[in-house]
Amino acid sequence: MTITAVCRYWRDICVSTPVLWSHLIDDDTLQLQRLVLMRHPYMPLTISLNCDVSRNIRMLSDPLDLRCNVLGWVSCMHHVITQIERYPLSGAHLEKLTLTGNPTCPEHHEFRTPRPVEGMTLFRNDTPHLRSVSIVDLSWVPTNHFSTITQLLISRCPWHNPVATIVNLLRNTPQLVDLVLSGMHPRLPAEASIREGTEKARLHSLRRLALRNVGPRVIAPLLSELDMASQCVIVMSDFGEFHSIPFRDLRRDISHGLPECLSGFALMQPTIMHLRLFEPASIADRDQPNFTLSIAAVNEHAGVLLRDKHVLPTGLVYEFPTTVFQLSRLQDLCCLDTRNFSTADPWPSRMWSSILPELTATKNLTVFESSLPHITQSLNYIDWAAPLCPHLARITVLLPHKAVRIDEVMLELVSLRERMHFPHVTIGYLPEYTGMRPSQSEQDCHFDSVEYLHLDKVRPVVPPWPDHSRLPDMPPAYWPPFEQWSSNMVPDTRVIRTTRFDRFGRAIDDDSLRGWGSIGPGTRA
Repeated sequence: MTITAVCRYWRDICVSTPVLWSHLIDDDTLQLQRLVLMRHPYMPLTISLNCDVSRNIRMLSDPLDLRCNVLGWVSCMHHVITQIERYPLSGAHLEKLTLTGNPTCPEHHEFRTPRPVEGMTLFRNDTPHLRSVSIVDLSWVPTNHFSTITQLLISRCPWHNPVATIVNLLRNTPQLVDLVLSGMHPRLPAEASIREGTEKARLHSLRRLALRNVGPRVIAPLLSELDMASQCVIVMSDFGEFHSIPFRDLRRDISHGLPECLSGFALMQPTIMHLRLFEPASIADRDQPNFTLSIAAVNEHAGVLLRDKHVLPTGLVYEFPTTVFQLSRLQDLCCLDTRNFSTADPWPSRMWSSILPELTATKNLTVFESSLPHITQSLNYIDWAAPLCPHLARITVLLPHKAVRIDEVMLELVSLRERMHFPHVTIGYLPEYTGMRPSQSEQDCHFDSVEYLHLDKVRPVVPPWPDHSRLPDMPPAYWPPFEQWSSNMVPDTRVIRTTRFDRFGRAIDDDSLRGWGSIGPGTRA
């Protein structure tokens, strides 16, 4: 409007450029905008409505047939949407619909007794061109048959029975390709179960299902009610239950929600996993250290991503992650443990003693050199009669920062080979490594092949999923880039290395004990 008031010439240019008026958002521009719409009656419009019913009607009251392609309705409460019949607005041309409630409403924060969810059918169910629907913070439910949509986003809706409500919506979306559920949690401790014999929601066109910050009590029953295509990929990320809770509580919550409910689903049976355990530098209590946990796990049709979750190991809880994931199909495991525990501490070795017997299909194992003593010690807790990692072909040892003696690393590997029988070894020097970088060792003869490599970064997780290149891009928050994120999983180990002292009590920097190396990568067979 400001530009049109400069002069008549500028006003004529603006009026003759219909794209400048394609967004109907404010009734202050109605007079001039109607002039443009009279000249260009078939121009597709983006219309924004709010909770002011009179304002909405005033903005839409026009004899022209508005061709609304995109409709966004904020603060769309139930008492507002029930008056939609008063609006001269058709859904005949609608392609994208976004309905946003009011997150400050008490219904989003108060637990109430169960009651039927209020519903409303929009546009008399006549939306033949609708392709995308977003439902955010709504306390009521659209009862439309969205039979033409290919994308559906449901986020933070305070429904008392979210699983049943979502399944009822999905039963009328046969062409759905992308489904995103975010921030959905049951409002009551126990949701009413779906009636037995009820037909599952058939989603044979579904290719991507994103579950972000969705509680296990929603995920498990929801997946059991969906009949999905075999090409569908499920990505689960950022569980709220994992944040800032004691490890014993974490295990209890996981055991209740994940293994029992989800162990039969593909997403909990990874073939590739990156596991990072990082101890914050500010923690000095070795008796009860907390650490940051991150996991990237994928298989042919699923992926799980947990990032920077603070947990606290207590008691004799060593079984993680075997209490969370089924590791029998795992082929590649990269376990990056930078917590500088001594071999006298039982936690790392007991953790490895729970992991190694489960790796019956694993071919490649990648660890930091600091994990080797704990893996060796873990063999004392494992039954020697059982075969251990029978398909293991290669162990890759990463040297992140602290200078170490390569001969000592190779001796640890020789000791491990007596039990695990892996033929190949890779020594990987990461960019921050400060010691000498030899390309051979006296212990190389104990293996079929040993390679010494300079690595720019840790090998990322490359999901073996079907080709989705023709599908529209999804926001990284909903569809996380596993390859990009996992390549940066190595924490800054410089702040957590162990400090040593001389006989006078002075701290010794490990870097001062080793020289800088410049030997290039080599391979010895």
